[in-house]
Order: sequence, then structure tokens, then C-alpha cells
Amino acid sequence: MTIVIDSNGRILINGRDLMIEIINGLVSTERNVLGGMRWLSFNVRSMESRIGQDFELVVKNILELRAKNDHDKAIEYSDRLFESLTAAMRILLDEGRYDDLMDLWLWSISFVKRTENRLKPTSGLVHKGTAYYFLGVSRLLAKDFDGSFLSFAEAAKEDDLLPEHILNRHSGNIPPAVKMMFLDKGADNFALDIIVQIQNAVDNLQLNYKKIGRPGKFLDSVRKAYDKGKLDRIVLMEISFTIYKAFYFELWKTRGGVRPTSISVNQAGNILLNISRSIEDTVRAYNRLGASTKIFDFVHDTWFIHENWSSISRYENNVNGLIEDFLNDVWKLSLDGRNMVLTLKARNAIAHRIHNEPLMFEKFEELLMAMISSLSFVCDNL
Repeated sequence: MTIVIDSNGRILINGRDLMIEIINGLVSTERNVLGGMRWLSFNVRSMESRIGQDFELVVKNILELRAKNDHDKAIEYSDRLFESLTAAMRILLDEGRYDDLMDLWLWSISFVKRTENRLKPTSGLVHKGTAYYFLGVSRLLAKDFDGSFLSFAEAAKEDDLLPEHILNRHSGNIPPAVKMMFLDKGADNFALDIIVQIQNAVDNLQLNYKKIGRPGKFLDSVRKAYDKGKLDRIVLMEISFTIYKAFYFELWKTRGGVRPTSISVNQAGNILLNISRSIEDTVRAYNRLGASTKIFDFVHDTWFIHENWSSISRYENNVNGLIEDFLNDVWKLSLDGRNMVLTLKARNAIAHRIHNEPLMFEKFEELLMAMISSLSFVCDNL
């Protein structure tokens, strides 16, 4: 039995292309409707019958490489194993079978884990970062943002286990899961349509609320902070997860005619609360602040010492009052100071109880712009 990676980076088993075998493992279904319809779908039994033995052989090969301490090659075979599924992924994506996409990646991860559990390796496991990344993309395509970022977090966790010289092989030294957080618009991005939608929503927000936002694109500020090692990947993931949800909520709100109901108001409040928490987490993580440090006072004393924040209300249980004072420029602060006060005060006002008043929903765009501007300020000044 010979298992090799050819010049195109594809796994061959006794000369058979694993990628083609996986495609052949999809199930063809035909219905005599509207002149006849035919499509391909994923089925666990069919796939395991077709390529289960081949998949197991590659897993065993990887574990043998681990046992020989040839970890670089083991990681290469791990990546190529899961990349063999991407052609089938493209077919299912083109047919809009998002549930099958997720099932395909869940099956591959589960199959490898079951094989590992049975073989009980002692020198290392199959690297699963690629599989978790594509599972995250599949969930993103299905608009499952929670599941998507859970998967991206697992991909990032797998990458944390990689030797630095292998991690640095990624384009720009940035793993794919992290690129997704920067709204990567590479042509090979399966979720390009969603990325473009969110990027357009970001651009429109910054264009429509120039008097609230800072100059430049806020994602550029986040990227620079990350590249300089000033932004922890865990915090970055937290920020990105919230930003994705925020701007897709904005798309729903503007395109879907969503009205202020108790559910939509609470969803808007939860998004804004999470953004303000992410900004606080960013400041705390970089400055290594303890839980006892009052973030409002720290931010004032660090960046806004010449502004008077001491007379500003606490706004507990008064979200509407906070929003109205922000919009009416009651505090008479600088642009960055005003946005930051809103962000930090909202952290406490919303956390105590998300109110059902519609103002938080109606002014969601302005509040979101102010908060991402605060995030941009923090990243620029770390």
C-alpha cells in the first residue's frame, strides 16, 4: 500500500486520487419533478462505504509519521487529508446543500477521532485545524455565527499546537481562521459572498456616520494591532465574532424590515453589550489589569486625562438617558472621548438589564458606529 502526495498536493493511495474517491462517495438523487431533477448529497453510510478504508489508511500513516517524530510530514498529510474533501464541499455548496456541508466536515472530524481512539497513539494526533476551519466556513454559510466561531476557535486551538516554523508557512503568517476575522476576500474563500455583504455593510456604516466614526477603516486598526502582537488571538476572535453578528443583524434590520419588538431590541442590546465587553477585554488583556481595576477610570487617566468625566452620570437602569445624552452631545467631549464614554457606560447600563425601549434598536447604527470607533481608537493606541 503506497500513500503519497503528488505534485498538485493531492493524496494518492495506490495511484487513486482520494479527492476523486470522495466525490464518488456522494449520493446521487433523482426526482421526477419539473421535468426531472438530479443532485448530489452527503450520506455517512455511503461515504464510509466508499472511502472509509482509505481515510483510515491515511490516518494510520499520519500516526506512524508521528511515532517516527516526523511531525512536519505528519502535519502536511493531515492538512492534505482534509483538503481532499474540498472538491466535494464545492459541489455541495454549488447545490446549496448547507446541512450536508456541515455534516461532511463533522463526519470527517468524528471519523478521525474514532480512529485515533481505537489506535491509542502516544506520539501525537492528526492535526485537525483544516477540518475545523472548513466546518466554521460551512456554518458561516448557513448563517450559524455561533457554531461558526466555535469551529474557528477550535481551528485556532489546533494551530496553537503547531511548531512556529509550520505556522509561519501561512500566507502573511496568518492562519486561515484568523483571516476570516479580517473579512478576507481572497478568491479561494468559500464564504466570499457573506464576507462581501458584511464588508459592504461596514463601509456603508462608516460612510453614513462620518461625524461619529474615526478616519480610516476600523478593521485596518485591528489588523495592525494584531500584526504588532498587541492584540491577543482569543480577544481578536471575541471581537470578530461580535462584529460578524453586529453587521449581519444590521443587514437583517435594513433589508428585512425588522421592527422594534422585545426580541429585536434585546438582540440589539446583546450585540452592543458584547462589543463593549470586547473592548474592555482588549484593554484589560494588553495592560494586564486585574478585576479590581475600574476600567472607566483607567481609560480616562490613560488617554483622556484632560477631559472632565467625573460629572457624567452612571446611567444604571437608564439606557435611554445614556443614548439621548450621547446623541445630543451633552458631555461636550472630544469625538473619541464621547464614543468611549458611551461604550464604557453601555457596558454597565445594558448589563444590568436589557430594556425593551425601542431607542436602542432605532439608533443601533449610531451606537454601533460609536463602539467600533472606540475599538479602533483602542487598537491605534495600544
